This record gives sequence, C-alpha cells and structure tokens, in this order.
Amino acid sequence: MHPNITENILILNHHFLFWSLEYKLDKPQLMLENCSQKAIEGQMIICKCKGNVNIFDRESFQWYSSSYELFAYGSYIVVYAFGETKEYICQAYDIKYKKLFKISYILKINSNPALLLKSLTSQTSEMFILAIQIQL
Repeated sequence: MHPNITENILILNHHFLFWSLEYKLDKPQLMLENCSQKAIEGQMIICKCKGNVNIFDRESFQWYSSSYELFAYGSYIVVYAFGETKEYICQAYDIKYKKLFKISYILKINSNPALLLKSLTSQTSEMFILAIQIQL
C-alpha cells in the first residue's frame, strides 16, 4: 500500500490532476448511523459517503486499493427520496454545481447544515461531489 494513498488521490481529485492515475469507485455501502428521520423533499441535507477505490498508477504500472470516507453538506436539497428510516436512496440537487446526484445514504439531516462546519471543510465537500460524479 502506497503511504497516504487515500489522501493523495483525494487531493488529485480536488485539483483535477488525472494525468497519471486511473481509478474506479465501488458502489458505496449503506451506513446506518445517526439517521433518525426520513428525508423530506426540499430539505437541506448533510451526507456521508464511504466505500473503496482502486487506483492504477501509469508511471509504476501498479494498482493500489484504498478506502474513502467523504462528506458533503450545505448545498444539497432533496428532490426525491424513499426508504425506511435509516436507509435511504435519494436524488439531491447541488446548488453550486447545478447538477443532480444520487446519494445512497445520509449521515444526518439537519435544517441548519452550518452546525457541522467546524468539523467539515469545503475541500472535503468538493471531493465528495467529484467522487459521486465519477461513480455515476
């Protein structure tokens, strides 16, 4: 395992430096923690995505495997959702990027996403968005 491979690939994603790496994201697994209510259309959401990534380095001709755990918050609005409490499949509209994304689970739903800004950074939010784009 390459040291800090997860951090490296996320930074590469964030800065759009795809020239030396090829990778694919596995379908995220459901996480059932801290979900206490159903998603409601028009509600702001805070999301968490966790899964695995396979990375091919063209320079060394080697594959690396790692995991990712990314967060997004603040700019998502639920436009479609279904499922029992704690298990969601929903589509969310991102205000900043003006795109729809499929989100397989929600870490926490809150009417004021700014409450978590101290623990989450805008960089992780953008990296989450990139991961979702690649997955789709």
